[in-house]
Amino acid sequence: MIGGRLTVQAPRSGLNASLSAYTDDAEFGADIEGFDLADRYTRLRVSAEYLSARWWLRSEYLGQHDTSKIEAGIVYAERAYFLSDQWQAEIRYEHADFDISTSGRAYLPTFIVEHEEFVVGLNYWLNPNLVFKLSCHTVKGNCFATSANAEDYLVAALQGSFDETTHLSSLEHSSASKSGEERL
Repeated sequence: MIGGRLTVQAPRSGLNASLSAYTDDAEFGADIEGFDLADRYTRLRVSAEYLSARWWLRSEYLGQHDTSKIEAGIVYAERAYFLSDQWQAEIRYEHADFDISTSGRAYLPTFIVEHEEFVVGLNYWLNPNLVFKLSCHTVKGNCFATSANAEDYLVAALQGSFDETTHLSSLEHSSASKSGEERL
C-alpha cells in the first residue's frame, strides 16, 4: 500500500480540510464463483469541517476509481447545533453507491450496492469528554449489513431475505471531546 494525506487546519476559525489518497492490491471474493474482485484499488478521500462554539458542520467524500472491478462513491454530511452547554441536536445524511463489474453482479439486487441513510439525533454532553447519543436512523439499502461469512450474505441477498429499508433507534455513549475530535 502507498498513500498520503494533506491536512490544513485553521484552529482559530475552526475550519479544517484534508485530502488523502492511497492505492493497494486487494484480493477478496475469489472463493465465490463470479465474484472475484481482486484488483488494484485507488481511493481518494476529501473532507472538510467547521467547528464553532454552537455549530458543527462536517462533510466527507470517499471515492474509489481506476479499477476494472469496483468503483465507489461515498459521501456524508453532518450538521450539529448546541442547544445549551450540554444538549446538542444533529442531523446526518449518508449515501454510498458501488458499481461492481463482475459476472456475479447481474444477480445482485440494487439495494445490495446502494446505501442511503438519514439520521436525527440528540446528544447530551455529561462533561467535555463524555457524550450520550440518542439517534433515529432510516436506512435504504443493505450494502453495509454484512455477515461474517460473505457467501451467507450473498445467498441471503439473492434469496430476497433482506428488507430494503431499515428503521433503527440507538442509544450509545462515547468518549469524545467537545473540540470535535473523537478519542480512540
